[in-house]
Amino acid sequence: MLDSVPSHDYDYSETTLYRIFIALENSDFAKASEVLEKDGRKIVDLVSKKEYAAQIQQGLGKTKAAELAYQGLLDDNPDNKQYLASYLLTKDIDLSRQPGFKHFNQPFLTCFIYSNSRRFDTSSCY
Repeated sequence: MLDSVPSHDYDYSETTLYRIFIALENSDFAKASEVLEKDGRKIVDLVSKKEYAAQIQQGLGKTKAAELAYQGLLDDNPDNKQYLASYLLTKDIDLSRQPGFKHFNQPFLTCFIYSNSRRFDTSSCY
């Protein structure tokens, strides 16, 4: 069936993303992973695909894979606060328990040199 779907079929792509979204909302990470693996090549929105892949990895407890996925997303968009918060959660750091982001200064944040919120030294990056 999938072979008959053109790679530019946006309706099919959005339907696939919606199926993954529903599985994630129900905390069914295995189902979301299955849908992504089976139909992922037909997803046109690559950013959403990367975001869902990172969420799935984190939900499945694969913290190293999730960390790498969020690093990739942060490389693409270092100003996205949700990516940063999710990345930090892979490091067991919950920003909601911090007094404020401006007081939060960990060495691994140096990797995100293009962020408008801060400027960092990248010598200890990754």
